[in-house]
Amino acid sequence: MRNEIYILKQNSLTSGIIIKIGLRVVVLLLCIRILSMISATIWTVLGVLLAYLLVCLALNLIRLVISIILSILIFLLIIGLIILFIF
Repeated sequence: MRNEIYILKQNSLTSGIIIKIGLRVVVLLLCIRILSMISATIWTVLGVLLAYLLVCLALNLIRLVISIILSILIFLLIIGLIILFIF
């Protein structure tokens, strides 16, 4: 009984990955078809893609800077509390 459940879990994992890959291919083909219908040039598509990637990079950089600043502040707070309790 346990072996059957384990085999079913393995099969469902593989089929889930195949479904995800299939959906991505379908969405990609649909996007290519829509872009060819509206006759968008490759430079327009690359420009939009580059702008999207730059915005994502900027947001990740901002999040990294904020996390570094908060880490430094927490470190200073802990050191301050230790000094306060010692003296």
